Amino acid sequence: MRRVSDTFVIVANTLIDIPGAIDTPQVRFSDDGYLELNGRSLPENAFEFYHPIIESMRSYLETQPNGIQMRVQLDYFNSSSGRYLFEMIHLLESSTHPHHHTVRWVVDGEDELMEERGREIQSLVNISFTIEKS
Repeated sequence: MRRVSDTFVIVANTLIDIPGAIDTPQVRFSDDGYLELNGRSLPENAFEFYHPIIESMRSYLETQPNGIQMRVQLDYFNSSSGRYLFEMIHLLESSTHPHHHTVRWVVDGEDELMEERGREIQSLVNISFTIEKS
């Protein structure tokens, strides 16, 4: 394990491993293309939080033939986080092989707001995007 900063930790076979906090989600991005976001997303500076993740995705897409399987299970995100979530998904959609990528938007069975937000994003992209209730 190698600490890159106070927030970001690199673990063997893992490109990014960010522990969750009260206002930021847990993020894991492994070298096999599995990207998971879990928790709440209300970072004070959304650019600072999401930019390294997006750059890691870009680098992965430039060098790896495999697709990215993105799993999003957030119980809340603010509008600035929503912008970066959309940017992440749009990055997959605009890649050389968009059909290699999948997005799984997982919501608590009772959470109509997060389901609606997932449907809004789903309607804006042309990529494999499923909404699942946990």
